[in-house]
Amino acid sequence: MSNIPAPLQPLPYWYQKEDLTYIFNQLRAGEFCSLIGMGSAGKSNLVSLIARDDVQVKYIPPGEAMTQVIVLLNPHLLISLSDHALHHTGRAWSGYEMMISRLLRKLMSPPFSPWLIDSGHGDVIANITKNYYTSLFDKLPALAQTGIRQLESAVYDVLALGDAWRVTFIFDEFEQFIAQLPPQFFQSLRGLRDEYKGRISYVTTSRRTLWEITEQVFSEERDRLVMESFVELFNGSIRYVSPLDPESAAESVRRLEERYRRQSPPQKTVPDGTPLPVQARNNLIAVTGGHTGLLRRGFVPTMKNPQIALDSGRLISELLNNRGISDECAVIIRSLSAEEKRVLRQMLDRQPVTDAEAMQSLIDKHIIYDDGGQKFWRIPLLAGWASQHRNEL
Repeated sequence: MSNIPAPLQPLPYWYQKEDLTYIFNQLRAGEFCSLIGMGSAGKSNLVSLIARDDVQVKYIPPGEAMTQVIVLLNPHLLISLSDHALHHTGRAWSGYEMMISRLLRKLMSPPFSPWLIDSGHGDVIANITKNYYTSLFDKLPALAQTGIRQLESAVYDVLALGDAWRVTFIFDEFEQFIAQLPPQFFQSLRGLRDEYKGRISYVTTSRRTLWEITEQVFSEERDRLVMESFVELFNGSIRYVSPLDPESAAESVRRLEERYRRQSPPQKTVPDGTPLPVQARNNLIAVTGGHTGLLRRGFVPTMKNPQIALDSGRLISELLNNRGISDECAVIIRSLSAEEKRVLRQMLDRQPVTDAEAMQSLIDKHIIYDDGGQKFWRIPLLAGWASQHRNEL
């Protein structure tokens, strides 16, 4: 493939560098990673960076990067089958179809495709396509439902290229996968990993821990026990997505400025002119706490009235009058547990915090930060929203 489609504004390799470094170190060690973050915290941005070959070579030695096949899976692209087709294929079919098709797409793209051809392994792509992927579409139900065998064989063909080869599958928005696929699908992925231990890795992104999602989705104890074999792979490998560091936050604002400058006049949502004043930009980053979604939503109101943004208090008041920003704050709060909300209410009322575990969870999620024993809201804009909507805590 000579022209690989890419985003209009690809993120730089150093974007959220601390999180990227952690994830790549996990993958190099053959480990797993469960990325957890609030809504619009930048989880999808992170995994899209991980899957880019030009980013991988910045965190992995070039020779090693050549043998790391990292496959990004988007749950919104799962094939939705009719009841009649499901009877033919089984409920897990769409998961295996996506994993093999995306593995193929990765192998068919540079730098893998040229290397496979030049090194005499060009038949790998053809074999996976003909022998494994097309088997998923066989008219015989018994063959169509052997997805784990086809995936197992496809992965085997890649790992057989040499001892240094590794395969990683990234499940973005894991909540969507677990809602659409049976627990036996994930159990089979555990089996695949056990067969190729140290050479198969999984990365997930979600708003809550995998076990919390499992308990929410599966009411039957037997289903939760089946899921447990997959979920336990991530024990000790949970990473809460960090707020944007100063350089990444400044880059986000610059990209937003560039995007709105490109708009044709009839679509202009912000006035023409120079970029945000430095103080206004810094205040916007500060009041949103480096939260990707709040920063993005807060940009247009700030650009329309940059003078207000010169004072952080006035900026918070202005932003909270925006429906989109208010809704974004509500989504963040609704993602929290009852215990976490109670702690936030206690903080607003300046009362002693009675649940140390819930407080630590809020710190892990970067909603609260600890400064020498004193606890503060990391996102002033969210604190302002919580003060106005205390009844929702």
